[in-house]
Amino acid sequence: MDKSKFDLLEVQLADVKSLLSKSEQSLLKGDFLEAPTGLEVLVKNLCDELPKLPSKDAKRLGEQLPNLIKSLDTITKMIKKSIDPDNANNKELIKKAKKAYKTNAIYKNKV
Repeated sequence: MDKSKFDLLEVQLADVKSLLSKSEQSLLKGDFLEAPTGLEVLVKNLCDELPKLPSKDAKRLGEQLPNLIKSLDTITKMIKKSIDPDNANNKELIKKAKKAYKTNAIYKNKV
């Protein structure tokens, strides 16, 4: 893998960090959180390409992954705290969750 591929992955990793940071900030402000556009694609590409890098380069990028996982854990905790138990059984939310799941399952089959 040439240096330009490493650079591209480094930029994608920075994009993932930025999207997660924006999501955290939105939750802290109490704003409605929409899933960041392209996050899933960026993460999948990183996961697919990281093992193909020379070990030195993969290690450099891999060292940044624990911070991303920490950010995802923080977002998950914030979302759990913000869920209103009275709305947990809302049929509209259930419909949206089913649609998101089906969309995700279709995505996984196409990739």
